[in-house]
Amino acid sequence: MVGVLRLGGLDAPAGRLERDEVLGLLRRSGSAVGSLPETVLRGCVASVVEAARLVRTSRQTPLPGDATLVVAAAPRPETWVDAAGWTPWVRGDLRVVHVEATHGALVRRPVADEVGAVIAAEVARAGLPREDRRDERGDGG
Repeated sequence: MVGVLRLGGLDAPAGRLERDEVLGLLRRSGSAVGSLPETVLRGCVASVVEAARLVRTSRQTPLPGDATLVVAAAPRPETWVDAAGWTPWVRGDLRVVHVEATHGALVRRPVADEVGAVIAAEVARAGLPREDRRDERGDGG
């Protein structure tokens, strides 16, 4: 439930959170997430809960190659989050890039532009082919 509150830009209160309490906190926050229609907001909460379940119960195998991990480096209350925790899951080199932002900001501009540049640099470094839709259309734009 903490992740759902973060989507709404809220810090989680101490203690166990129930679904209806989280919905109420989001509604009172005035955030865009809290302003979603009831069925959409409940769907978002259900999606986060299910994603957490999948993470807790899944069985993973290590990645056979290199990986780049983008870390949201803004101060956060969790002290147990450590990029080194990925090391057993990457058989190649693990490159860690710290971005001074919150986790949620990683997918929003202007921070998303910085993350995109990291990804583009990794693709170029790996020598992977780059798709250019303008060339595919043949109209140059």
